Amino acid sequence: MGEFQLRLTSQAARDLREIVAYIARDNPAAAERFGLSLVEKAELLKRFPFLGKRVKGTEEDRVLVEDAILIFYQPDNAAGVIVIKRFWHGARGTPPT
Repeated sequence: MGEFQLRLTSQAARDLREIVAYIARDNPAAAERFGLSLVEKAELLKRFPFLGKRVKGTEEDRVLVEDAILIFYQPDNAAGVIVIKRFWHGARGTPPT
């Protein structure tokens, strides 16, 4: 199978915007760089869908780490799709389900 398609849930898109906006209050250039690094990390999943570690207590959810941000996602091998569920700061504990 070729590259997977990457899809963000509306919650993941909102998370990403909030993270970038929070950083931009102090440093807009750093916010842009960090937002791009999160997107680039997520895009690695298109070629390596099982790169992240399995999330305990779930069947299919996985997590990939970029700096302090946890990227929660679910690969669908049959459909060739990676669904990004959340971008979550690790200091905030576990995201609500």
